[in-house]
Amino acid sequence: MLLRSTNNMNQNYTTSTSYQNEKLLITEVATAGQFGLSYSPNLTVLDKKRQKSLYITRYRTGEIKVSTQNKYVADRNESRSKPPINSGEREVQGVSRKGRQRIRRACSYYDTLQGGLANKTMITLTYGAISKSGHKESHRDLARFRKSLMRHIRSKYKVKDVHYIWVAEVQPKRLERTGEAVIHYHLVCPYYVDKDLISKWWNNAVNKPRIKANLPTQKLYPHVRGGFHAGRYISGYLKKDGHKIKGNGFFMSQATNEAIKPIFSECIDVEEGRVEEVYNDLEKASNTHTMFRHKDEDGVDRCLWIAESNAFLFDEVIKYSINNEHERIQST
Repeated sequence: MLLRSTNNMNQNYTTSTSYQNEKLLITEVATAGQFGLSYSPNLTVLDKKRQKSLYITRYRTGEIKVSTQNKYVADRNESRSKPPINSGEREVQGVSRKGRQRIRRACSYYDTLQGGLANKTMITLTYGAISKSGHKESHRDLARFRKSLMRHIRSKYKVKDVHYIWVAEVQPKRLERTGEAVIHYHLVCPYYVDKDLISKWWNNAVNKPRIKANLPTQKLYPHVRGGFHAGRYISGYLKKDGHKIKGNGFFMSQATNEAIKPIFSECIDVEEGRVEEVYNDLEKASNTHTMFRHKDEDGVDRCLWIAESNAFLFDEVIKYSINNEHERIQST
């Protein structure tokens, strides 16, 4: 009986004139952009101040990325279709913008190893006029070379996870001279590796399959150099648009891929008038003058990039300047 009477009361209220007037008022005000509607009119909340969402990311190298977006409101009526299924042979042309960012971030991480004193080995693996492979075969040659390289590094340096990056590039001068799109590889690893070993492994990787197939071979001479700044070596090849390559244009080891993932990544809501103040606070956490800051036409900060930051100052900004503001907004 009690349940039935409660249902009758709710039914009588929803059909009453006062309820219909409240619903009409909420609809009119929401049309003016002052309310955020929910499924129940009693849960609709007045949005007194415009809010922004700050996407803040920090990496192990101290790099900080901040972007400002309008607060996301899900559109439940939006139709979402599945992305098209890729088919056929993979083909790339140069390295994408996101790929270049990941490679530079990995090189920056290598530069921080052993207090910045890790000796990087930078290798260019090339083919000759006789011993050469197509795009698919060259990736197999590289896989055989990597096995020898990783086996040596694990044995010598007693490490389980090996760091390395490689970038594929069509030799431009050779393409212009002969019309052949022959690939060569630029590989970087944060370990010292003897030049003679590298030459031995690359010649075995390329020539042994050719010997088994009764094909002519020749001595190959990979270019090897050492240094402390991996980014300076590989950045020159990332600026090029590149030619079409079948297969992947670059690759990094699983250890490197894990190392460049963000150590801090959050989306925090702040009032629009507080965006500039938060950006100023984050700038104070910088250890360098290498940064980029951009504002939109309305003068609102849109993005901030800092090459290197102080971990303690960054934590202080997040803890006191940003989280307090975020919690205050959530409580209102």
